Amino acid sequence: MANSRKSNADEEKSLAGFIVVALLLVLLSVLATLHLSGVSITAFGGQVVDRVMHRHVELTLGDAQSLCEQRARETFARRLRSLEVDTFSSRLDADDNLFKVFMAADLYANPETRGRTITYQVNCYTRVNRAEVTQFQYAAGGDMFGPDLDGRGFFGL
Repeated sequence: MANSRKSNADEEKSLAGFIVVALLLVLLSVLATLHLSGVSITAFGGQVVDRVMHRHVELTLGDAQSLCEQRARETFARRLRSLEVDTFSSRLDADDNLFKVFMAADLYANPETRGRTITYQVNCYTRVNRAEVTQFQYAAGGDMFGPDLDGRGFFGL
């Protein structure tokens, strides 16, 4: 009987050792994958979620339109009276891997949101595989505004 207890204890120790070795191998595999992917261990949560969420995303023109409308509402805030998407011109530009969304925004000329409005033409570009606005431009009366000008003309040419 003492012999069977000893063999059970030896089996339990072997099983525990096997589990510890297996867990160490899994941990090493995860760490090696993170290292080879260029993700630092300290920023694991944010970077991995960003990479996974952005890597396999394929947006639609409707998604791009929603992102651009949201950006316009954030940019123009209370001065925005109305926003209309030009569904005829908005499109996928496969050569640049961009959705190009064109809108007309009526903004109050007065920051107190009253009085006359000015119509601005808005260009908004998003990537096809990432849920972010890459370029946001707006103009009224020939004057171009927007922080995202990259040297190209107003219509991306």
